[in-house]
Amino acid sequence: GTERICFGSENGDVNRLLRAAQLAVGERFGGGDDAMGTAEGYFEALNKAYVKEYGEPLSLCPNDILGVEYCKAILRGGYAMTPMAVTRVGDGFRASTVGDATFASATALRAHIRERGVEGLEQYMPQVAVDIMRNAVKSGMAPVDMGRIESVVLSFFRLADPKALCDIA
Repeated sequence: GTERICFGSENGDVNRLLRAAQLAVGERFGGGDDAMGTAEGYFEALNKAYVKEYGEPLSLCPNDILGVEYCKAILRGGYAMTPMAVTRVGDGFRASTVGDATFASATALRAHIRERGVEGLEQYMPQVAVDIMRNAVKSGMAPVDMGRIESVVLSFFRLADPKALCDIA
């Protein structure tokens, strides 16, 4: 089986993310994932619980939030898996343009490819990845975005049986 799961994290402190996950799945947190009504409310409540328990704010960024969710899944499933946080460096999550940073966000890379193609991405991506992307663009397989597939997705939801939709997370 899988022994480790690695994920990006702005703070890089896997122990902190694990403590947050333990609080979130614990009885003292006082409810399930949607007990607060919204994601913002949920993570605000989790932050308050973390401050109360550990005396410091949790201050989760987007990749940290995903890391907490991975840790929660490991804890709830009882998996013998070690989470490992890889500290995110470079442009922030969802930065919309490639900048002077060594590492660009995936959002910025996708926007660059849509607007200008793959040229100039060698400084942000390994050459082999640029070559794969260049071939995908030439063959019409990339770039993929919601604008290209939204009619298919919307058709699915409009034609699907309402009961079947209840099974989709």
